Amino acid sequence: MISQVEGKEDMERVIELIREWHEQEKIEERKRKTAEVYRDVFGIEPLKVEVVGGKVVARGYFDYHEIKEKLGEEVFSKLLDIANAHVDATTLKSLILKVGESEEEESDWKSYWTRSYDDYLVVRKKYIKGYEVKMIIETPVTYDC
Repeated sequence: MISQVEGKEDMERVIELIREWHEQEKIEERKRKTAEVYRDVFGIEPLKVEVVGGKVVARGYFDYHEIKEKLGEEVFSKLLDIANAHVDATTLKSLILKVGESEEEESDWKSYWTRSYDDYLVVRKKYIKGYEVKMIIETPVTYDC
């Protein structure tokens, strides 16, 4: 492939325009605000804050061992009970906490379940002040053989 430029120094104007565009989209401000809502709702720092599908999303993740170690056996048991209220759950895979930008109107908590590949996802979500808040219990699908 034939290059139009020799090196990065030749691209300073392009780099400047990209930085300007990034700032114009207010991405850093949106990330900061979304992380702040996440902290307000869950009381902890998000593991990751990123732009996905045009919206900023902050998320946290606890795997099986972290649920037991950081949240305790009682919480693990309660999460398993909640999952079993929706699907046939024998164990937990993870707990996912998410806050993402949304244009939906504010709402109360709603619970439902869905399936993703080999996992059931038991979801509790609500909308607050321009954000979608989700708690997702991920549990493996059990197959009768």
